[in-house]
Amino acid sequence: MNICLQIQNLNYQLNNQSILENISFEVEKGDYIGLLGPNGGGKTTLIKVILGILEPTSGSVNTFNSKIGYLPQHLNSSGLDFPATVLEIVLTGLKPRLLDFEYKKKRNLAFQFLEKLDIIELKDKRLNQLSGGQRQRVLIARSLISQPDIIILDEPTAPIDAKSQAKFYDFLRTMNSENNLTIILISHDISAITKEVKKVFFLNQKLECYHNIEEFNRPENLQNLFGTSNTILNHNHHH
Repeated sequence: MNICLQIQNLNYQLNNQSILENISFEVEKGDYIGLLGPNGGGKTTLIKVILGILEPTSGSVNTFNSKIGYLPQHLNSSGLDFPATVLEIVLTGLKPRLLDFEYKKKRNLAFQFLEKLDIIELKDKRLNQLSGGQRQRVLIARSLISQPDIIILDEPTAPIDAKSQAKFYDFLRTMNSENNLTIILISHDISAITKEVKKVFFLNQKLECYHNIEEFNRPENLQNLFGTSNTILNHNHHH
């Protein structure tokens, strides 16, 4: 078993209020995990603790030196006026070096991801010239170019239309199966998550882990989590 992320007995409190309570789980290389839970259930806090942005009140996070890529939920609107091309923005996902003799190699890598995400023709455009879905794909390319071991995506399909969503999930599936990329996908779109991921984590201060979709989909588990045994799976933002 090749573990790339391990959380043990994690607690996080803010102003004496418990946000995360005794969280423990392991992520294996090549996992594709859907992280579900209500607003205010602690999903973003958990991600910030994993990324080292927040310090846990107690417990431990071990990333085993895994390189983690992160796509946050919202692009800061001031970022839209950033005077750079799509290609330049994607390249900012790589650490700059003082003497960089590998620019051509890096640019070719950026081209590969822009092609995979079907936005190569946008390479010379600015962010404010793109649609929401196109911008999202640029930011995904930026978070993947450093070739992370784990990528965490927070509501990545929110600004994307249904057709682009299908392409996006195809892309993630390919990256997971062919490149063995470990993916943690935070989403409210339960119908999409249950079609795509291999495991489901449900977080509402405490964590419930389902190691396969069949287990998560059992009527008694759905009843437990959502108070209904079937309608939740028909939930989709776009219908």
